[in-house]
Amino acid sequence: MLRYVDVTRVIRFEGPTAFSPRFVHPPLLRWAPVKDAQRFLVEVADRDRVVWSGWVDAEAVDLSPAWPDVPLGPVDVLVRGCDEAGHEVAVRGYRRFWRVPGFDGKAQEPADWAGCVDRSVAHLLAPARDEVEGYERDDPRSAWTAFEDSVTGMRGRIVYPAL
Repeated sequence: MLRYVDVTRVIRFEGPTAFSPRFVHPPLLRWAPVKDAQRFLVEVADRDRVVWSGWVDAEAVDLSPAWPDVPLGPVDVLVRGCDEAGHEVAVRGYRRFWRVPGFDGKAQEPADWAGCVDRSVAHLLAPARDEVEGYERDDPRSAWTAFEDSVTGMRGRIVYPAL
């Protein structure tokens, strides 16, 4: 039997961090206002255990206090809405994301894009390395074939003409 659930009693995450899958820095999680909830118990867990829990009085929590204890990998956050007496009055909100490492400071060497283009075009315009058929004239090898084996230089005669 289906029963009606009052959506104003459901903790629904919202804002820019509601669906973000990864965080380098501690996120500020927000949720929509919940009817009759005065305080919220927030629990943060790694794969094995709860690493931090705390009460907040607003519909948001900054996870900075928990961040030093959260290892890299999946992080589970459970939010419970409670009244002043501490009784749960809302459908719990659950959120999973991954804590990931930040930039390590190692910069890659710039790629030689101009040289890459030059080498690619030179390869396409170079004479064939296998037997040249009479109909090919002096056209570049890319005009008559779809691919070429890089080791043997044998061209695949799949397309006529490739251009």
